[in-house]
Amino acid sequence: MGVVRNIQGGQVKDLITKFFFRNNHLCFQILLHLEGNETIIYKEYNDYSEYKLAFNELQQIRSKNNSLIIPNKNIKLETTEIKVA
Repeated sequence: MGVVRNIQGGQVKDLITKFFFRNNHLCFQILLHLEGNETIIYKEYNDYSEYKLAFNELQQIRSKNNSLIIPNKNIKLETTEIKVA
């Protein structure tokens, strides 16, 4: 899996969901907006129930300031690229 990044839940300022279509299927992407205006992709889902379960887990991690491990393959985004509806 390569290099990983360890983030404390308290470093996550916002959890953002990006909705989009891929091959006529609705997809969900969870983005983590971190301190220092850094935004990274956490994970992408094709199934709403899997997405919702992961989103709820991230909310718990964030509120309890637990550790979160993210693979380095996830892409860093500029905050100007994110368009929230």
